[in-house]
Amino acid sequence: MVRLRWVFGALLLVLLSFPGLNAAAQATPAPADDAGTLFVADPAAEALYAFALPDLTLAATLDDVVMNTHAGFLPLPDGRLLLIDDAADELLAVQRTADALEVVGRVAVPADVTHLAVDPALTYALVGAISDTAALTLVDLATYTASSLPVEAGEAGVMLGGDPLTVYHRNDAALQVEAYPVTAFLAGDTTPSAAVPTGAFGHGEAIDHARGRLYLATDDGVDVVGLTADGLQYETTWPWAANDRDGGRAYFARLTPDGSHFITYIANREGEETAWGEWSNDLYLVDLETDTVTRSELAPGVVFRFALAGNLALFFAMTPAGDQAILVDADPASATFGQTLTTIPLASLSNGPQAGESPWEAESRIAALTPDGATGFISHGGDGVISVIDTQAGVVSQQLAVPTSLAGGGYMIAVNEGVPFVDTVAR
Repeated sequence: MVRLRWVFGALLLVLLSFPGLNAAAQATPAPADDAGTLFVADPAAEALYAFALPDLTLAATLDDVVMNTHAGFLPLPDGRLLLIDDAADELLAVQRTADALEVVGRVAVPADVTHLAVDPALTYALVGAISDTAALTLVDLATYTASSLPVEAGEAGVMLGGDPLTVYHRNDAALQVEAYPVTAFLAGDTTPSAAVPTGAFGHGEAIDHARGRLYLATDDGVDVVGLTADGLQYETTWPWAANDRDGGRAYFARLTPDGSHFITYIANREGEETAWGEWSNDLYLVDLETDTVTRSELAPGVVFRFALAGNLALFFAMTPAGDQAILVDADPASATFGQTLTTIPLASLSNGPQAGESPWEAESRIAALTPDGATGFISHGGDGVISVIDTQAGVVSQQLAVPTSLAGGGYMIAVNEGVPFVDTVAR
């Protein structure tokens, strides 16, 4: 099955190379060295930076862009990077040339976007928003035209896939996941073709195109919903409690690059916020062939999102005693899969969380990894610096200066054109 996914990814890249297909993206030449790009967003400074990999020179800047960090980045294999610009309420498709960042497509979307996804063939992007009038918006990725559907939503979680192509919508208001075939969606049909109840306070989704399943994190655990010929079928709920560890839940879910495992972290933030240094965080893995759950200790303190690429997962943890990067083995074939390989001390933030105070008013960080997992990045919010990590050596190899302060930690992603993706939800 893994081999079939790689064949599909290669076939997709061949199709994208034909003239006339994804013409907007084809019109923009790739960077001359084709070595990749570290994209760094500073929403507070209304800036998006592109650093060339591997030398990390600042190659280009795009101003007047307020990147929506909740929705995240979504890199496409054809070189386009999708993001939401909160300043203009637009979905942007950005592509780096040798010395510039070009907006190769843009389209207006509702305000207060929460999530973003695409289908594997890159036909549409799906935008979810907290909106009373247009919670769901489909964007044609060839023409950058949009069609919106006014449905009840709450904080809309979105995925796009299936056969026929279908919009999958986590509806917080009704506590259910809903299916809207794209043909019906474009016709304005607001009645879902199928719906399955979910647990409360859903947040954190992944779509498994290979197995035809949706994974939805809720207070109860991870609801697993199958994509069937009739629409949707509830399969099971993976519990948060496992391996004699319990408490807390996850909000940010990924699939491993080979598509074999569901991976996230459980944050147990019980008690007062001022005691954040005592919070516990666990790694949570599920084998998607057997539905076997594994939960293990990760780190105390504040852990927020993580990067996943190659055979590694990169986390950071902030504690009163100091901050650290954490490298976890994400290779299912490895004897140390799911174990911490090394921890790396990080320089303190000038205005980071303080003991006895709420951490949410302080500066923070974000993590990124190059697609091969060889280089990691962790930002220093408020200080305008990024720690560059040699993951093989397990050390910070340099400090990369950014033109602005990266208030709140900013946001980052490292990409290489042509790298196929497994999970098609923005992170």
